[in-house]
Amino acid sequence: MASNYSWNYSLDYGLSNITYNGSLGFSIEDSFSVYRFVAISTVLLLLAFITNSFSIAAIHNIPGANSCSHKLFLNLAVAETLNALVTYLEVAPRVMWLKLAQGQISPYTFVMLKNLQTVQFILFAFFYCASGITLLELAILRFVAIRYPMSYSRLFSIERWPIIISSIWIGAIILALPGLCVFGNFGNKCAFWNYIWPCGLIAIFITIFVLYGIVSVLLVAMSKSRTCRHQEENRKAIVTTVILICSLMVVAVPYITVKLLRYHYHSPLIQTIQDNFICILPYFNFIFDPFVYGIRTKDIRDGYAHLNTICGLKSRTQRFAMVNNTVNGTSQTNCEKATEMVDMVAL
Repeated sequence: MASNYSWNYSLDYGLSNITYNGSLGFSIEDSFSVYRFVAISTVLLLLAFITNSFSIAAIHNIPGANSCSHKLFLNLAVAETLNALVTYLEVAPRVMWLKLAQGQISPYTFVMLKNLQTVQFILFAFFYCASGITLLELAILRFVAIRYPMSYSRLFSIERWPIIISSIWIGAIILALPGLCVFGNFGNKCAFWNYIWPCGLIAIFITIFVLYGIVSVLLVAMSKSRTCRHQEENRKAIVTTVILICSLMVVAVPYITVKLLRYHYHSPLIQTIQDNFICILPYFNFIFDPFVYGIRTKDIRDGYAHLNTICGLKSRTQRFAMVNNTVNGTSQTNCEKATEMVDMVAL
């Protein structure tokens, strides 16, 4: 049976107008490059997962009542964790292309590869937009806290956080959803989406910088009138948001640029940049962000301190339990005794 599959769209892999006729008509990277990419991606995925997981745990352990900003940071950590997992999906097509070239898998896998790569990139855009909109919400939150302090508690009360978080994900769906048209019979008409969601990120970037400029002017005016009380914390918070959106754009600009170049002009140089740099670039954003807001945000630092205290207490309890279990050969009763001993030491 003849094999003849066409691929007319893919911003992600830039392999438009490829036809498979029983043999591959384009170059496939060697085995060493593929498995090196798998190893590097695995390490970076683990680092991104660990750093964001610790951030999530720290935010959950912030002493006192949670605020809307805590929920937004939590949402950012969740979005970046999921996007790290989605970015890792690039490993599967790279390995499968190699296996296909070596004749180890069926040529009918070509269609599955096309769909997998397309879904991976749409999901990447979805979670990346969710991160950008979350940062926009954080900037708006600080702007309202400084410009309209009387309305802040009403607009950003903890009771409203489900509405705010839902609006973030709805906005991300609106930006990413048009990418699904590739699965319809629209041909290359879907290519317009390649420019929609990047423009959305650029709009978010510009808006955050405008808000930062307005807030800076307001803070200068307040400092002169000596009416600012907690404004240093608000200033630091919005600077943190600016750093985070810059981190996002530093990754997004080269990532999207190379994808667009590969979509229009496929060349060995662009392919080399894609395979050895662009594919792993997003991980650095996912790893970097938890350090930024973890170090610069006092509440999250307090959450880490509280988490460390809890872990330290559990560690001491476990050591006491192990000693008692060794001596008496019991488990549950001695674990309770160990807890009592820790309480006595703490007193």
